Amino acid sequence: MKHIAHWEGSKIIQLRSSRGGGDYVFAQDSQHDISMAIAQGVYNNLKTIFELVELGDDKVALIASNGQYVRTKDGGGGGLILDRSQIRSHETFKLTKHQGGVSLQAHNGHYVRATNDNKLVVDSSHISKWVIFLLIDGAKIFES
Repeated sequence: MKHIAHWEGSKIIQLRSSRGGGDYVFAQDSQHDISMAIAQGVYNNLKTIFELVELGDDKVALIASNGQYVRTKDGGGGGLILDRSQIRSHETFKLTKHQGGVSLQAHNGHYVRATNDNKLVVDSSHISKWVIFLLIDGAKIFES
């Protein structure tokens, strides 16, 4: 992993869907996109680890294990991809705490949502179980 604790005050995290089996969010190899992991035991894979950069005003950026920032595809409404080396508006998300997890709201006002076919898209205009993710602190990831 290129960027562990790259930013002062950043956190190493994992995200899990709060729906169904609690699948882990992971960086998929194909097309540098982000999907939901469905395989058991994927939690200890470096592709499930992200660096959470707190930018202030509840805004965050995520850095994937390839060292690139997570951004909204096509400005929002599509998926998420990891191919930016700088933080701009498409690489920032509002992190909101909810009972049972957190939501990530993109710059266009839509929330990151898990789909039935295990993809992540940025197209939800309201809070539901599909937009709530469990945020796992990195200190717990490597506990035995």
